[in-house]
Amino acid sequence: MKPKPSLSILFQYSLLVFVTGGLLAIFVWQFNFFLLIFSSILLSILFHAISVWIAKKLKLRYSWALVITLVSIALVLTGFFLIAGPSVSKQLDEISSTLPKSIDQLKKAIQSHPVGKKLIKELPKDPGKAVTENKDLLTKAASYVGSFLGVLGNMLIVLIAAIFLAASPTNYFNGLVRLFPDNKKKAVSNLIRQVYQTLATWLAAKFGSMLVVGLATGIGLALLGVPLAFILALIAAGCTFIPYIGPYLALVPAVLVGLLESQQMALYIVILYFSIQIIESYFITPIIEKKMVELPPALALFWQVLMGILAGAIGLLLASPILAALLIIIQETYIRKIEYSSKPRDKEEAAV
Repeated sequence: MKPKPSLSILFQYSLLVFVTGGLLAIFVWQFNFFLLIFSSILLSILFHAISVWIAKKLKLRYSWALVITLVSIALVLTGFFLIAGPSVSKQLDEISSTLPKSIDQLKKAIQSHPVGKKLIKELPKDPGKAVTENKDLLTKAASYVGSFLGVLGNMLIVLIAAIFLAASPTNYFNGLVRLFPDNKKKAVSNLIRQVYQTLATWLAAKFGSMLVVGLATGIGLALLGVPLAFILALIAAGCTFIPYIGPYLALVPAVLVGLLESQQMALYIVILYFSIQIIESYFITPIIEKKMVELPPALALFWQVLMGILAGAIGLLLASPILAALLIIIQETYIRKIEYSSKPRDKEEAAV
């Protein structure tokens, strides 16, 4: 007869279940807070990786290299907004007035087909009027302003936290490793370094892809004579940060702008975007990401949808780096153990 478990053991297991359930509930309830932490870590990795590279090249202390990194990024962003800001603002105004005309033109093109006529009949004749007649318009406008201010506040928190993390990474690294038993500290430190390397490589790959896609799109649209080529190229570069879904999001405004010229122009834009996407996906990204963990396309797509449902746009932006980090953690803490434990069995079976 097996001895009954003592009350202390039952209490410990009950407490463990209760604490685990509570942590999971907090994680789901405050999911955006954890995304804020991850955003800060990701940005600090960017600052740290650039600073380490500068320190090695110029043979400087890390602290001075970090100052150079932060000042350089600030100067580049400030210069961009001062030089390109007026042009971007003007083109944004133009695109905001162009898109409604493009949508009307798209409606006319759809109405030329029998099936399209039925679809158009189901849509409101004047969507703008339906919006202006909404009684909660002022409430919605106030909520949008509040959301915008909230986003700015979160961005400031992420930036400050990232600078603090990048300023003394060793302290945070050692503090995290100390939370684990002595026999696990080496494995944990190796795991943290692998996750860091993966995320640093992912950031380098993404920014490289964004630069190539932005330049190729801008040059291609300019050669085609498409108006608003600069702002459309910026949209294409920004959307490249989101794998698989991003290129299609960038294609929508470009096609709508092209429709104002002609349907043939819209077709040329589609061909241009798909050509750039093929080159970026099959030639540029594999070269840049050769040291990074491979993200299975189907898994990455489903994960993006899940993160989008849980956290909206910020979840969609951070889906890929989070998945890359999780795959490294699962590979090192679970899959490697299974492979290691199965090797002796294989040898015994081979001996038999």
